[in-house]
Amino acid sequence: YRDYVIRSFNEDKGYDRFILEQIAADQLDLGGDKSALAAMGFLTLGRTFFGRKDFIIDDQIDVVTRGLQGLTVSCSRCHDHKFDPIPTADYYSLHGIFASSRDPEELPVIEEPEDEDEFQAFLEERKRIEAEIETKSDKTIDKFLLTERSKTGAYLDAVLEGRSIVEEEDFKVFAGSRKLQTQVLRQWVDYVDEPDGRAHPVLSAWFDDYEKGDREKGVDFYNEQFARAAKEEAEADPEIRAYLDEPGTPLNPDRDDIAKWIKRRIGADTGELSRKMQALDWTHAGVPIRAHVLEDVSNPEDSAIYERGDPAKKGDLVPRQYLQVLSGSEREPFVSGSGRLELARSIADEKNPLTARIFVNRVWGWHMGRSIVDTPSDFGVRTVEPIHIDLLNWLAASFIESGWSSKSLHRLIALSKTYQQSSALRQDGHDIDSENVLWQRFPKVRLDFESLRDTLLAVSGNLDRTMGGIPVDITEASTNRRTVYAYIDRQDMPGIFRTFDHPSPEASSPGRFETMVPQQAL
Repeated sequence: YRDYVIRSFNEDKGYDRFILEQIAADQLDLGGDKSALAAMGFLTLGRTFFGRKDFIIDDQIDVVTRGLQGLTVSCSRCHDHKFDPIPTADYYSLHGIFASSRDPEELPVIEEPEDEDEFQAFLEERKRIEAEIETKSDKTIDKFLLTERSKTGAYLDAVLEGRSIVEEEDFKVFAGSRKLQTQVLRQWVDYVDEPDGRAHPVLSAWFDDYEKGDREKGVDFYNEQFARAAKEEAEADPEIRAYLDEPGTPLNPDRDDIAKWIKRRIGADTGELSRKMQALDWTHAGVPIRAHVLEDVSNPEDSAIYERGDPAKKGDLVPRQYLQVLSGSEREPFVSGSGRLELARSIADEKNPLTARIFVNRVWGWHMGRSIVDTPSDFGVRTVEPIHIDLLNWLAASFIESGWSSKSLHRLIALSKTYQQSSALRQDGHDIDSENVLWQRFPKVRLDFESLRDTLLAVSGNLDRTMGGIPVDITEASTNRRTVYAYIDRQDMPGIFRTFDHPSPEASSPGRFETMVPQQAL
């Protein structure tokens, strides 16, 4: 994705096309060159929130609307926006678009390796690591089964109370209080509700002797007997050992289901192997280049409004469509698949009042050190109208007329008298405009961290200008690549990034704070 973005700006790809590819490249006619599919990293390389779909969708809505439209639409997740004309219904119109999109089972290849022998070597090594992961996962599942089978008495004891709990969340809390696996306890409840389950010979003693008698003794008895059978001890009851292999019982669930129940546990146990797999996918000479994309689900559906943001309290269905405030009275629901391509076209439309303004405002800010609108990601009604609103509008119109050309925009700004001014203090200008809000001189602009590091490498003659490729660890003293190629771990960002005011990689950031602390000089 990073290489795609750099390549797009270098080639001066039209910004409207840039938007279409980032939101819906999978639905464009790309011909034989599929490299533009990499653009969809914009939507897919954010936080995963451990698979919590609604949180992922909220992040996608936020990055699209704040990043491209300068609107805080995520504020409407639980209630109508407090300030801007964005009702909750509009949030869930967008929610339906992304809820009708999913990660594919296999990421598409956008570039084949040149060397067939290297490619075959890559496949063999990948196959070997996959086999190790599968073996390790099987061991984790076996360990899980041994533990749960050794709690058979505890499960039988919990069934009586558990079967009366209707709400699923309450059931989870109850299972947790007994230190039992929720899914396994649910299977026990369903199993003993059937006559055949209660009548099974290995369970009859519980229902005949212990359930209405000495339950504690029964728990110990069943835990002990089933633990012996699970460990395959010589003195284990053969009937119990046979029961453990009997299909359809709570002690022999489908292994694929178990893998879903204990996904995190398996992930922890196979973490080192997964990292080896990731390193292989990054570094092997024979790896095919794949793109992180979305695809439409087979049956796209509208989303219901979550009352006060609670997914358990669903209200009216709302059609998949764009924001009313930017669409006008002629707004129509999206009908093509998930609606992502229609959404992208609505954003990239030259008649959209915000898209070009948002972008030229950001570019002006990057060149001049301060944006025309001080809040680049919030053009809502609470934003103070900029002094240079005519400049903003003229730049936006010129940008569209140029064919959404970023290079034309850069050229327009860089060749202007405003940009080419000296930053030296002018007393006459200072007397009238001490804060330099009118840009009567060029402001002194502080280098960001990436520019600072690259400058130090450049003036020392050590800057590696190699384009593209895998990320590198810039905390290593021998690494001289440009900082844009730095590897950043969201969970453990190196201290040097934080010291020099790099924004959090957890969410879209409209700008950077600037601090002056001793650690920077040190």
